[in-house]
Amino acid sequence: MGSTRSPRKDDLGQSTDLALVHRQRQITKGIPKESLENQTETHISGSPPAPFPSFHHPCLPFPPGHPPPPPPRQPLPPHWQGPLRDQQSVHMELLLAAAWNNHNPGEIRVKLDYSRLVTFYDPTFTSLVKARKGLDRNHHRLLSLSPVDYHTALVQLDEDLSRPTTESSGIDWRSVLRTVTDRYGDRIWLLKDSLDRREQKGVNSTEVASHVRLQVFVMLMQYLIYGAVPPDDDPSSGSRDREWLEPITTHCASTLTAGINLSKLTRSERLIKQSIDGVLYRICSTLTGVWADAFSVLNLPDEKVGKLLKGWSRSVNELVNWLDWPMWHTCRPACPEQVRDYEQPLHVRGS
Repeated sequence: MGSTRSPRKDDLGQSTDLALVHRQRQITKGIPKESLENQTETHISGSPPAPFPSFHHPCLPFPPGHPPPPPPRQPLPPHWQGPLRDQQSVHMELLLAAAWNNHNPGEIRVKLDYSRLVTFYDPTFTSLVKARKGLDRNHHRLLSLSPVDYHTALVQLDEDLSRPTTESSGIDWRSVLRTVTDRYGDRIWLLKDSLDRREQKGVNSTEVASHVRLQVFVMLMQYLIYGAVPPDDDPSSGSRDREWLEPITTHCASTLTAGINLSKLTRSERLIKQSIDGVLYRICSTLTGVWADAFSVLNLPDEKVGKLLKGWSRSVNELVNWLDWPMWHTCRPACPEQVRDYEQPLHVRGS
């Protein structure tokens, strides 16, 4: 989710799970062990938080965020024949091996405990919310974490690690998160692609609008409520008076998590549910916003339809940019054989 509210959409997916793990490590990266122990003792004793320590560690042999130097070259064994691998081969195979786990289910040997996650996209850390304002995700850092928020993170971590394993809901959050991206990932992108076609020469606006209406209808079909229609037959009434859309939006945004018992959730699980609810509301409100105009769009003149298409495209593109799901970061059209589209993970780019 967005940086000014609960965790972003990108908490949805294994690639983001790895980024969460990385960010958990970042809070201790470069901090001497003694400093961490002192902070833990401070928390247990109830004293005020100690000053926030520096992330720079003088003992590091190489700068933070950079790979370690290569090992010294070894002599070839006796009777070796043929050349060794060159640097291009080494670098390319490194990228290919790293890409094995780019997509679901990701690194299957890693089993995240979603009931004990500490994420720095938690709006509780207000110092980071302020520091990220106006920045894209590639430039999000922990350097602006205040001493109070640093102490809060340690408190959360201490409480999570000391809590008995049985004290959680038992919900398979990975499957719930995956359900959201499976349900909307391809369809939202196809909707964006359909709206982008309006800028092509010779395209009939009404035909594009008809196709877009059908796509939105499909995504909202299971959430449409009998009687939830515009108040009259005027083609523009659906967009003027939008109260008829509220039950559809609510039903769409809440159905997936409506049956979850909040009293059984841990702090981390409540945050995940809040993230899912926020993402679904943003998706559903965007779709119902398009549906308000698309409901009777086929009864409108072409000039009016063209203006509506422009507004729909703006709304859907804003949604895509806000969600920024990893599945959309790929070659379009697909790369040919022997060509790879390599996009660095979020915690590597811009380090």
